[in-house]
Amino acid sequence: EFQQAGQPVIQIMRPGEGRTLTLFPLTRTYVESKSDVAGAMPDLQAEAPCKPSPDVDCKKDSDQAGVTGQIERWTMTPKNGGGMQVWWDTKRKMAIRQEMSDGRVMQGTLRGTMPFEGRTVENWEVLYMSPAGQYRRGLSLYAPDLGFTVVEQQPGGVMRELRNIQVGAPDAKLFDLPEGYQLAGKVAGESG
Repeated sequence: EFQQAGQPVIQIMRPGEGRTLTLFPLTRTYVESKSDVAGAMPDLQAEAPCKPSPDVDCKKDSDQAGVTGQIERWTMTPKNGGGMQVWWDTKRKMAIRQEMSDGRVMQGTLRGTMPFEGRTVENWEVLYMSPAGQYRRGLSLYAPDLGFTVVEQQPGGVMRELRNIQVGAPDAKLFDLPEGYQLAGKVAGESG
């Protein structure tokens, strides 16, 4: 669930079917799209920041001990040019530094821990640096007990936050289309 242009939006992803339902609660309508849902979702068990593919060369360059644990440096080079280097925290399964071929840099720095939603999370300051030397700040809160980030705040105002987290298998009915929703563009009673 999220907001887009001030309006609530709900996405139901069905990886087994390769499709996504996007619901608009204010109009009780939805759209259906085919997608590589698995590719769009973060891999919380990723052992590396990338996988080799026909389009991208992905290789580990080195291992080193870092302040936060074991760090691997990876190079990703798309076949069409460009690329980046990533410093990958193997414990947290996240990038703590990225250097793009155009000179942009993202650097995460652990600033300590803090309470959030009844758990202790790691507070990461994230700096985004432009090739011209301009800095912008972001924030990331990582929950070690869950193994993923629960809050991300980027400099442009984009924010993602997970609240009321309950660990366990979700009710399968949460992935069904709610009653009363119509496919966008269809009129009630239309078939097909």
